[in-house]
Amino acid sequence: MMLTIGNISFNSILWFCLSGKPFYIGTTLLVLAAALQYLFHQRKFVYVIYFLYALAILSIIISATPLSPAFYSIWLFSFVLWSICSTKPVKIKTPVFSLFVIVTISAALLETRWHFAPFISLADCEQLYVIGDSVSEGMGQAEEKPWPEIFGEAIGVNAINLAKAGATVETALLKQAPHITNKNSLVILEIGGNDLLNRTSPADFRADADELLRQLRQCRQVVWFELPLLPQYYRYGRIQRQLANRYQIPLIPKSVLASVFQTAGTTSDGIHLTQNGHVIMAAKVAGLIQEHKND
Repeated sequence: MMLTIGNISFNSILWFCLSGKPFYIGTTLLVLAAALQYLFHQRKFVYVIYFLYALAILSIIISATPLSPAFYSIWLFSFVLWSICSTKPVKIKTPVFSLFVIVTISAALLETRWHFAPFISLADCEQLYVIGDSVSEGMGQAEEKPWPEIFGEAIGVNAINLAKAGATVETALLKQAPHITNKNSLVILEIGGNDLLNRTSPADFRADADELLRQLRQCRQVVWFELPLLPQYYRYGRIQRQLANRYQIPLIPKSVLASVFQTAGTTSDGIHLTQNGHVIMAAKVAGLIQEHKND
């Protein structure tokens, strides 16, 4: 039985957190709390300000946003410096307040690029391949049509679904990637979730993903679903983004996958898609298509 609060299920709350959107709630609350602290010194505002800071920090933590450790260090330094200087005279606290606000806004701006969905062009693509796990393969139930097949039919491209339940990046590299023989193809990667569940070491995850993307770089276009993350898996997201930059692979924002899982009736257990879930997933991916295959 799924836990619900009013009309909101625990599953929808979880996937909202995994979507990364709480990061923007956190940065907004940080700026608001700092502004209140700058403007008001009455005791009655203290608890409100502290509550906003606590809620902001919690939102940022649960968003598991994989900014660089160096940037987080600068951000923390600016926050500590502001905390120390917030009660100082205006000529001292104003530049420190400005620094903290600028760094916080910069954090939101740096993250924003990863929340814009890429446009996928099908120009000159002769084939569609999907490398993935049980989310893409389906659960093998009778009459089930997985989303890669629905998506392929919708865009008029022959789809070969290579996904296998339980697949990791390593097994996808060994058992799925070798079947990609047509280089004039679109390859969609929905892989990596089982690496988190199986606790693949970050070093092995990086090595396997690096080799997988290296083998696929001659394909017409490759896109990868960004992994929704819990805070303890922050490093995997950073690795995924670093490799995406290295190989110029667009990442489909984790909010896209999270929005599918968050929708009522799309999963049987919070992760595995129902038939309705496969239909919605296919529609989400089809919405990224910029140019249909040339006839």
